[in-house]
Amino acid sequence: MAYAALIFASGAFYALSFITSLGRSTERGERLVFFFALSGFVLQLVWLAARTVETSSLPVATPYDMLETLVCLLVFFPIMGRIFFNARVTGIFSMFPAAFMTLLPFGCPLFMETLSSGASRQAAEFASVHGFLAALSYAFTMFAATLAAMYFCQKRLLMQKRSTKLSRAIPSLGLLESGMSASLSAAALAMLASVAAGAAAASKVSPGSAMVLKFCLGLGLLIAQVAAFSLAAFGVAKGSRLASLSAGVAIFALLLLFPIAVASWL
Repeated sequence: MAYAALIFASGAFYALSFITSLGRSTERGERLVFFFALSGFVLQLVWLAARTVETSSLPVATPYDMLETLVCLLVFFPIMGRIFFNARVTGIFSMFPAAFMTLLPFGCPLFMETLSSGASRQAAEFASVHGFLAALSYAFTMFAATLAAMYFCQKRLLMQKRSTKLSRAIPSLGLLESGMSASLSAAALAMLASVAAGAAAASKVSPGSAMVLKFCLGLGLLIAQVAAFSLAAFGVAKGSRLASLSAGVAIFALLLLFPIAVASWL
């Protein structure tokens, strides 16, 4: 329970850092962004140190440990940049993904349950694969949404016939469209494999109501991802329609985390 509290508090601080970074850029605001980011980073280091002592090895034995270690590395660079070079901690590019990845395992009751000492080793192995693939699917889904935002931004700049550093930095519309299609395909494949691994793990334990709800929502997300990819593959969704579809699937995926998290805590 202490481990879960540390991880949850760390993710909450990362989220506060991101939310604060959305406000007006002032010296006081940047200090708050850095303070929240540093607080989350310190709590995560405490968790990693405790896991290292407990397992007598670096915390990379399971996908969950690897995910937290990856987040720690993700936050390390902007923190060091702020301390030594007085660089600004950009919330959208560091704190938002840090908060999302830190809190993501809380939305998986099966993954959290099989990490307990009472779970069988085989079930824990399947659950680890399930959790990793689910996180990978979400990562591809969020990447597709990011490309969609870049698509809309680039299209607006082209319509305004403005040549700026931003327009030159953003890839072409055709490349962004191809990237969205590929990301949706990878997300659907990862979620399909995740559902299969989760079903194998569930067969080794006694599934509860939260677990059943989670699988139903996971299947719903898989259907949405397959439908989105199919529309893109058959040329039904192109350009702005594909970008809107990618953003919609990402929003749907994020909304699904709330009922899963609530059910897990009940």
